[in-house]
Amino acid sequence: YAYAMMYAVYLPGAIGDTMGEIVGSFWGKQKLRVLGIGDVNRKSVEGTAAVFLSTLAALLWVAAFVPSPEGYVGLAFLIAVVTTVTELAAPRSTDSFFIPVVNAAVATVWYLY
Repeated sequence: YAYAMMYAVYLPGAIGDTMGEIVGSFWGKQKLRVLGIGDVNRKSVEGTAAVFLSTLAALLWVAAFVPSPEGYVGLAFLIAVVTTVTELAAPRSTDSFFIPVVNAAVATVWYLY
């Protein structure tokens, strides 16, 4: 189950955050103000939705094709929600650090209980 848990920590940053940046940059219209340093302290609703959906899709793919613990689909949904909230709450340009750290904590607590 180590690979499945590793994917739960790192795929949201690799897939979710990347898709959020792409979708938000090209198609994002509705802007949300976020904490940050610099001129661009806004994220888009469309980019935020892309983070959630692409993270969930990637982790459901893992659940389907990688040996994973029982209840991994529930963890996938939880990680998608936590990643989306972390991406919005982390100060601009720090989400690439905070997403895997927070997801590692969530996955560890989930796995232990």
